[in-house]
Amino acid sequence: MMTVCEAEALQRAYRVVVRVLLFELSDDSEGGDMAADVTVSGQRGSDAHCGYWLHRGLRRHGDGFESSPTNAFADDAAFASNIDGRDDRHRYYNYAVSLGSCNVVGIEARLDWWMDSASQTNSMSVELSWDGGTSWTAAKTDATETTVEHTVVLGGAADNWGRAWTAAEVSDTNFRLRITSNCSGATNPCNARDYFLDWVAVKVHYAP
Repeated sequence: MMTVCEAEALQRAYRVVVRVLLFELSDDSEGGDMAADVTVSGQRGSDAHCGYWLHRGLRRHGDGFESSPTNAFADDAAFASNIDGRDDRHRYYNYAVSLGSCNVVGIEARLDWWMDSASQTNSMSVELSWDGGTSWTAAKTDATETTVEHTVVLGGAADNWGRAWTAAEVSDTNFRLRITSNCSGATNPCNARDYFLDWVAVKVHYAP
């Protein structure tokens, strides 16, 4: 017999409509926006927990991925650029996750990214928020340094990022993903570090 959770999963449309919110703020706080509706393809797969990759909207800290930021909305040849991006942060949200009566059992965050140089010590970190950006999980960090695109998945099918999630906390109202571009070492190479992002996606694993 099909459960309510399974029925809700089957009823979802393949295409995901998201709000693309572009911000230019001096900090990572909430603020006004310029909004546009776009439709992007949600990449949904079948796995043990009915998880699927989803795209998102964004908010940026400082100038963040200031060059073509929407290019990071899809897994393709286009990419967003964060020039001189040491310590820049982005918030991504509006993943259109709707779980109904299902339970969150794990969350994955996927980054397809690279840098202009691997000098010094570089990484990219991800934090998740369950209350609209007021509180954040501990960061998970990819310290793989490449000058060609590589893919990393942070979290996992049974990784709850240190807390128990409710279905409401992964809704568009509450869920946020924040990326930080990191570089430590000599000031001049780090301050001039460029980061490139092809795709940032989320997979929410859930079960009855």
